[in-house]
Amino acid sequence: MSKLRTLLTAAALVLLTAVSLAAAVRTFMLGIPDSPNPDRSPLVNLLSTRDVLKQRLDSRRSVSQRLERELRRGTDWLAEVEQLDDAQQAMFVANVGELAKIAFLDRIDGYFSQRDERQKDQYLDRQIADLQGWAAVLDEGLQRGEKPVVGPASLVVIFGKISQLHRQADRQQQERIAKFVSALQKRALLGAPRRMRLDQGW
Repeated sequence: MSKLRTLLTAAALVLLTAVSLAAAVRTFMLGIPDSPNPDRSPLVNLLSTRDVLKQRLDSRRSVSQRLERELRRGTDWLAEVEQLDDAQQAMFVANVGELAKIAFLDRIDGYFSQRDERQKDQYLDRQIADLQGWAAVLDEGLQRGEKPVVGPASLVVIFGKISQLHRQADRQQQERIAKFVSALQKRALLGAPRRMRLDQGW
């Protein structure tokens, strides 16, 4: 009986250890570590201290989506980025660039998965605001302590970053990127007067 109890206890310990280890691995791969600086958000801590390129693609996509949700809420990153040292800022910028690349490529795939031009236009309309949000962390002015570009002008920052992606792509991917950017530019120009009227309270 004592031997059976010992075996059961050992089995339970192994099971608990395995569950804890799996949770720890999942947290490391996906996740958001505890920040050593209580004034710094966990996401900024992650992007300034870990190389996301060392994570699997699905983990990078998860962090990219988390970052985009924060951008959608209008999170102000300027004060926190200013507090990073040079090495942390460089890591932050490199990581954000990689996460933006994933977000852009996913949107390009999404655009070409639409069945007709009407659906493609509706798809682009849904993406424009999210793409503008990325300018808040991709704008190089942010690294110089300047306020990020916002509003329709922020699409200029996005087009510049997608142009970099275009130069790095193979020929087939370049054609897809070029078509997506052209369609996005046209859609953004069509919507710009309406957005300006809303912004100015017309």
